[in-house]
Amino acid sequence: MSLRGNLSSLKAKLKDISAQLEEQESGKLIKEQKQKNIDEKIGEIKDVNRKIVNINVGGKNFSTVKSVLTKDPNSIFAILLNEDASISELFFDRSPRLFNVLLDYLRFGKIDYKKFRKEDLEELYAEALFYEITDIRDYLCERTKEITPVNMTFSGEYIFNGKVIGENDVKNLTDKEMKKGICCKSPGWVEFELNSNWEFQVIKLAGYQGNKTAWYPGNGCGAQIHISENGKDYKKVGHIPSKFAKEITEIKLDSVVTAKYVKITHSSYLGLGYFYIEKEEN
Repeated sequence: MSLRGNLSSLKAKLKDISAQLEEQESGKLIKEQKQKNIDEKIGEIKDVNRKIVNINVGGKNFSTVKSVLTKDPNSIFAILLNEDASISELFFDRSPRLFNVLLDYLRFGKIDYKKFRKEDLEELYAEALFYEITDIRDYLCERTKEITPVNMTFSGEYIFNGKVIGENDVKNLTDKEMKKGICCKSPGWVEFELNSNWEFQVIKLAGYQGNKTAWYPGNGCGAQIHISENGKDYKKVGHIPSKFAKEITEIKLDSVVTAKYVKITHSSYLGLGYFYIEKEEN
């Protein structure tokens, strides 16, 4: 073999040796890092085990660490444990059925509310209220509310022979006699602001059935229904059918929508004797 060939062969061997050394060094570093991670994890576990709190709820035992129980500073757990750092056991004479849900919320910060029945959510609310877990309590409190219009603007009063027709008060729109509603001058429109952003698919409406000498209950048939989350960007989702003139009429939208504002518009007179939005149950 020529000198040049020997040098090339030697160079290749040195390259292989260098690559092997780098691989060994890399493997060593990986092993050291893994060991470091294991040591840190063991240290964390040992540290955590010194802070375990055992909780007896109605005879059933639960355990978690103090840092979990004190995540919500307003909770009864945080108040008790912060007042007395030596506490390692707690007892509550409550139902244990949903207590693990509360604990998991404190651990991970989330709950899949959709998997619970209405009765479960009512019980969960009661437990969150007792333990003062504020996020769950406030969310479920809001969820159990009815959809309610809190503000209303409209195109203006309808006046007949010098008298205002309709009481034009949003609070009277759940009166099923439909005689205390809203009568709008032409072109008629009424905008409702709801008490929150809601998911819904069903709106129930009826025409004003009050002073029929001055007002035709069918005023508003064919009116368009629009929704908005911000009170500015509206989209049409339906219209009012003719039977609204005689009875409370259920209008089912094509899909579930989310809105805080509902606006009803008509090219002529518009009257409402009943207005109700059915909350979408998750």
